[in-house]
Amino acid sequence: MTTRIYRTIYLTLTVIIFQCTSFAVWASGCNLINKPNVDGLYIGMPAKVFLQTHPTANIGPSFGSKQQRLNHIGFFGDDAESKKPLAHAGEVFFIFTLDEFIYAYAISYLGAGVTNETSLEDFQNIIIQRYNLPKLGWIKYENNSVKLVCNNIEIRLHQSNAIDDDPMMFVRDIHLSELADRLKQ
Repeated sequence: MTTRIYRTIYLTLTVIIFQCTSFAVWASGCNLINKPNVDGLYIGMPAKVFLQTHPTANIGPSFGSKQQRLNHIGFFGDDAESKKPLAHAGEVFFIFTLDEFIYAYAISYLGAGVTNETSLEDFQNIIIQRYNLPKLGWIKYENNSVKLVCNNIEIRLHQSNAIDDDPMMFVRDIHLSELADRLKQ
């Protein structure tokens, strides 16, 4: 009997905490629809539109996948223009598409207002300001990383201050990423 009461209290408190957290994220104005828009690159945009505005980009099969619905957009070539196609960012590491829509990308910000010596907090503030992202709702996770999740979009920033490790921003649609992972199997 006592165990059942404790379990009921625990579940009730868990639901209340979840609802309060959800309300706090909603009340903070957490909206990542078409954000961050990195020089015309954002989650959910049609790959064709991105390819039209970035003529040095090419589309090909996704890494290790024979699934026709998955593709990878890359900037190939040795010239600086193809390696740094976005004016306010560094090198594009990957852009993944599912059914011709962008669902994930990773960008280095080394040389785009951020150095290896920039602190994680300063890097986060630069990204928040540059892309008009919410200031609240970011959580620290793993070493040298923070993340924000809202509207099914996850943004992760990583800055280790190591010489061989670029300050990175990873952005993905959580559900589409999970679907893409299942399709790869």
